[in-house]
Amino acid sequence: MKLSRLRAKYKGSHGLIALNCITACLLTACGGGKSEPEEISRSLAPAGDNRTIAYLDTGITANQCYQAGSDILISCTDSKATALNDWQDGMVGRDVTSPDAIDGALGFSFSTVGSYAKTECVKDNVTGLIWEGKPTTGTRASTSTYTNFGDNRAGNSSTYVTTVNTGSGLCGYTDWRLPNRFELQGLVNYAEVGFAKISIDTTWFPNSLGSAFWTSTGYIGNSRQAWSVNFGNGDISKHPASKGDGRGDLHHVRLVRGSAPVTTSFTFSSDGTEVTDTRTKLIWSRCSYGQTWNGSNCAGTPTKVTHEQALAAAKLNKGWRLPNIKEISSLVDGNRENPSLDGSVFPSTVGYSYWSSTPYVGSGSPQSNFVWTVDFNVGSVGALDRRATPSAVRLVRSAP
Repeated sequence: MKLSRLRAKYKGSHGLIALNCITACLLTACGGGKSEPEEISRSLAPAGDNRTIAYLDTGITANQCYQAGSDILISCTDSKATALNDWQDGMVGRDVTSPDAIDGALGFSFSTVGSYAKTECVKDNVTGLIWEGKPTTGTRASTSTYTNFGDNRAGNSSTYVTTVNTGSGLCGYTDWRLPNRFELQGLVNYAEVGFAKISIDTTWFPNSLGSAFWTSTGYIGNSRQAWSVNFGNGDISKHPASKGDGRGDLHHVRLVRGSAPVTTSFTFSSDGTEVTDTRTKLIWSRCSYGQTWNGSNCAGTPTKVTHEQALAAAKLNKGWRLPNIKEISSLVDGNRENPSLDGSVFPSTVGYSYWSSTPYVGSGSPQSNFVWTVDFNVGSVGALDRRATPSAVRLVRSAP
């Protein structure tokens, strides 16, 4: 029975209780039958059919979408995939509109800088950032590792930045810097993660390694730790950048140059239910699934659901979708913890893991029964079992 009919049938306070029980039963399939969750947030107005993603594509292909009742990924044009959710990661963004590999895998787009080799510098045509390439030998060798600061053994990333910017600088620039976690994650190709994988376009970034790379983003919970992006397994995690004796973890470094990191800023809709991130041009629901906007706050507690339930529920909200892993990661605020995002923008957010629409498709374990999530307790990015680990949901849509 459709939920609209259920609402008409069960009126009044006792009827609402009955409806809530039926809805909960539907979410867990009631021992069998088709799951039919209700809307994530009835306060969200229907949105237009805008599937554009400016630049936070993940690399997930048009053959890597979910179907109901299975962890097997299928073609995103298959009716079984669209029946579950027709706005999955592999169905939206530059991965769909610009899928050729002429200038980079799928939605990625790179180009050389002047006459410089790819082992010196490469431009990201989507973001406008210019990235350091890596030779196999010399001062900038791909195998070299550093601490983020304060190391007494092999120098640190700050010293490396100074070295690269000395004289005329790399590729004629002297403003190279360590990327923040948002920028560095932008290079991760989530279609190429896992055991013995290198999750970056190696055609444009030769000599790359499937290892952890330092970012400039520190960890608010410990001044001696910083965030790294792993170009093997795709994780974003915190590591000791400097220990008490000045000996921190050793990771690789890839520098970047371009516009200075932009501080995230938000604008609210007139009714307060939505918020636009002016940096990414994404529009977010201020409340999580299970919460209701009461005019000044998100009432209630976020409800944890399986990934399939999240996809099914998101489909009921026209124009809204589950964010991909780069989109949901963009909300992480490195200056906050528990939750690791701006609580004035997203009130009453609990430090749960939040689902993305991005499947874990790498070789080795885990496989596609895992999905990428962001832990908004500390801000880490990792994969969770899409059935065994219920997580929270926050919907997104692209600006017109």
